[in-house]
Amino acid sequence: MTAIVAVHTPEGYILAADGRQTQDTITNDETIKIFHSSTRNSEVAWACYGLVSYPAPALNGDFLDAVESLRAVTKDNKLVEREFSSLEEYAMTLGKFLHFTLVNYSPIACYPEEYFLGVALVGYVNGKLERAKVEIRHSDCQWLNPSPANFSVHPCGLAIGYGPDMVLHGMESSKMLYTPKSLRDGEKLAETYIEICIANNQTFDECKGIGGKIHIAAVTPDGFEWKIKPQDATD
Repeated sequence: MTAIVAVHTPEGYILAADGRQTQDTITNDETIKIFHSSTRNSEVAWACYGLVSYPAPALNGDFLDAVESLRAVTKDNKLVEREFSSLEEYAMTLGKFLHFTLVNYSPIACYPEEYFLGVALVGYVNGKLERAKVEIRHSDCQWLNPSPANFSVHPCGLAIGYGPDMVLHGMESSKMLYTPKSLRDGEKLAETYIEICIANNQTFDECKGIGGKIHIAAVTPDGFEWKIKPQDATD
């Protein structure tokens, strides 16, 4: 499980994620899940969630890493020089690229239904602050086409990119939610949500697997900025 949340503030968007990734018996608590990309008319922060590594027979038995594939395409000049009408269009462009890659390099998708790939994005397109989410699911061992997913925001400004709704409801009933007036307010709100997920990762199935260091970034009209930076982050 992963926890990814976005918080809208008057200064821009906060995007936060936990840092835990477990593969087989190896756990990494400093996994980077937040990235920055930009095009001619956009500044975007995005985070990948779900099953992001797939056996790829076309790569001689190696694994296809969805995050690395996305990082590569978001830095490609063909994408960087494009202009997008909305963040949803940008998200779907990334989704279509990932779908093409999966179908060609990892065509068989015989996983449990709850294991799928998604990308949550926040940022500016033509100066307008937006959020978007795209998911690639599967059925009968075949990848389905990418589709927009719900990324609704609570009246306070917090939106769950991926994570348990029960934590948001608990924060609401405990009167822990507030409307952020600054990036710092948004940072603390996002951090609190993920801290609660981590504190309950042994108690509730919805929080299982969430853990490690919390990483937080902001995207504003001035660009991308780390608020709590992963050890190996380069942006």
